[in-house]
This record gives sequence, structure tokens and C-alpha cells, in this order.
Amino acid sequence: MSAGRRRLAPFPTMLTKRRGGTTFQHTMVATFSTETVFQHPWERVTAASWRKYAGAASPASPNAAPPPTMTHVMCADTLDRRVDVSAGRMDSTRVFTVKWPLPGWIARSLGGTVAYSLEQSTVDVLGRTMDLTTTNLTLRDFLEVKEKCQYVPHPENPEWTVFRSQTEIRLKAFKGWADELERKVCRIFEKNSGKGKLVVEHICNMMVSEKEAEQS
Repeated sequence: MSAGRRRLAPFPTMLTKRRGGTTFQHTMVATFSTETVFQHPWERVTAASWRKYAGAASPASPNAAPPPTMTHVMCADTLDRRVDVSAGRMDSTRVFTVKWPLPGWIARSLGGTVAYSLEQSTVDVLGRTMDLTTTNLTLRDFLEVKEKCQYVPHPENPEWTVFRSQTEIRLKAFKGWADELERKVCRIFEKNSGKGKLVVEHICNMMVSEKEAEQS
């Protein structure tokens, strides 16, 4: 079960100085808050989260629906990983190469559809928490995205896991196409967020099947 909320708040118009004059530029902020309950223990869900960019296994039969995948993520590179065994803590930094399905005229204006983002995460095994913060590295002249996510045990059922995420999108665009670009960017992030949860759920179920196969 999951629930989500979205709020869009227009910021005051800003003046951008350019050679030959001044043009108006609008800044808008959209925020998303979601909470999802996975009926799997924290250890399994967090393990599935680490596997979600590696691609899912093939369907069990030729007639089965293909498994969900994070097709917009082209590459995930680990820059740094530090493990403190005694404290049960792991800190990681990764860079993602992603492709945005933007219309041609917007892609040309922004210089392409390939972008990069930075993820910093902390896993506390003893406290059973996993926190992630992701920010975009490219296109920051017109777009700033910050997403904070957390995986924690369900407060009423320790064998379930609660996933919470909060995303803030700050968009700067010229008046003529600000509204259309805002709608497009928000749809992309909402779609990718929903796809990520489906992928984690799929991998959790796959892990259960793998464990059952080993025990049989």
C-alpha cells in the first residue's frame, strides 16, 4: 500500500542578466512525499534496493509478463564505499548516468537527454535504517533536484518495511515554456519513483523464491 502527495508552489519571478538586456525567468518548486509499505523484512528490502539497478531476472515462463526494470538508468558507478564492521555501518557514494525522455525541442534547448546524479547513502545494520540522498549534477542552471529516502522497519510489524521519500524539484525556465517543462519533469519523476518501487517488490519476491528453491 502506498500514498503520495504533491505540492507545487510558484516562486517570485527572478531577473536574469544577459548580454543585450534582461529576460524574465520563473522559478517553481514541486515537492513529492510518498510512503510505501513492503510486506518484507528490512534486510530483504534493503538488499533488493541495492540490486534494482542491476536488471531483473527473466520471467519464469515465456508467457509471463516481463519483470520491471529501471530502464532510464544507463549506468551506476560506485565512487566510494566505507564499511565499519564493529558499528554495523556502511557509507557509499554513487554516480548515476540517466536518460530523460524529454521532447526533442526541450532536449535541444538543454543540450541533450543524458544527465548525471549523485547518491550518498548510509546503512545502519544495528539500527535497521537505510538513508539515501540524491541530487542532480548536470542541468543545474535550470533544474535542481534533491531526493531523500529512508527504509525503516514498520512500527507495528517488524517483519514489514516502510519506505519514505521526499523529493524537491526547483525548476527555472523562461516564461514561454515554464509550465509545459514543469509538467513534463514532474511526470518523469513520478513515473520513475513508481517504477522503482515495483522493481524492489519484484526483487523481494524473487529473493523469496530463490530461498525456497535452496531449501527444497
